[in-house]
Amino acid sequence: MKLAEALILRSDYQNKIFELRERIQNNVKVQEGEEVAENPIELFTVLKDTLSNLEQLVIRINKTNATIMFDNQQTLSDLITKRDTIKKKINLYTSILNQANVKYDRMTRTEIKYVTTINIAALQKEIDDLSKAFRELDVKLQEKNWTTELL
Repeated sequence: MKLAEALILRSDYQNKIFELRERIQNNVKVQEGEEVAENPIELFTVLKDTLSNLEQLVIRINKTNATIMFDNQQTLSDLITKRDTIKKKINLYTSILNQANVKYDRMTRTEIKYVTTINIAALQKEIDDLSKAFRELDVKLQEKNWTTELL
């Protein structure tokens, strides 16, 4: 199995766990004299199996990411960490930029006037550069995922 296929399967397991939780919650109580739509005990069994499968798959994914070298210096885990850090920077900087762009209308000259204390254009350029770096790194990771066998 390729690493990319394992990542898709991991996502499927996570979605299935979420759905099973919802189904169990919908069937743990029923009005006296009524029947449950689905047997929560059977759903629990499926949930436990899915959680176990997810655990084993994530262990294999993590081993693969920590072991496989992307280039001569960095593992896949290193690049994933770098990509995640870039994404965090983008989100933080975008939040700051959005706050700096808020306009406050003054009705009279006696109302408080707010001025922006950062260079909005420079921050936007940095966000754009980070976004480009994120996309390029993500494409490289996706490519490697489709050519790497899961350990």
